[in-house]
Amino acid sequence: MRNIVHLSEALPVNMTDYWHDIASLEHFWVRRRLEVFRALAGQTARDMGPAADIGCGRGLLQSQLEREYGLAVDGFDLDENALAHNLSTSSGLYVYNIHDRLPELAGKYKTIFLFDVLEHVANELGFLASALHHLRPGGLLYVNLPAYQHLFSAYDTMAGHLRRYTLAQAEDLGRRAGLRLVKSTYWGAPYYPLLVVRKFLLRLKKTESDIVATGFDARSDRLNTVLGHLGRLEPLPQRLLGTSVMLAWQKGA
Repeated sequence: MRNIVHLSEALPVNMTDYWHDIASLEHFWVRRRLEVFRALAGQTARDMGPAADIGCGRGLLQSQLEREYGLAVDGFDLDENALAHNLSTSSGLYVYNIHDRLPELAGKYKTIFLFDVLEHVANELGFLASALHHLRPGGLLYVNLPAYQHLFSAYDTMAGHLRRYTLAQAEDLGRRAGLRLVKSTYWGAPYYPLLVVRKFLLRLKKTESDIVATGFDARSDRLNTVLGHLGRLEPLPQRLLGTSVMLAWQKGA
């Protein structure tokens, strides 16, 4: 078992374990999210270290960044069970509450990832302020979020989401946090009709496991492959439509 360093007390998180059970490195959405990051980051992705993944969970993003860029990414989470099942192989794992703002971690990181985290947090600006404590001046913060409140469904509730965002709302959040927008995009436009249908299908589901499975499970390898190809039909970056938004923000000097 990997060594997990305890910098804070482990605490419950607003996230269902059923999602972790379905998500994998081969899942079409997980793969597409990395492709979007690659398009957004461009050549800057080759020089990201030192880097941290806040809310790393079971390490899907950490593992992808290790494989894609040879980058070890410190993973912070409050969920000790998720860290115990983390898939990364060379990245550090820490039970850590970023609101503790440890002095030894102040400004340590050149790049911080907040992928699918802020939608779980009640106080977004407070959380961003604590995250920025750990980012050096001029460093980049990459954020991924679910798009459009009208797509909010029982899946979002079970997944622990409090809200979904338009691209404009996400960009404004960064401005209010004192960040400079570098790049932003909607993504997942080809999946938009599927999420509309999902919202209504989920009204027929009763258990948490059924809701999460219906909302996220690709069901078969063949369908997973088809959905992966479908996701690549959109140009990036784009501001027209999507089921997620991704942004790159820069901290001031």
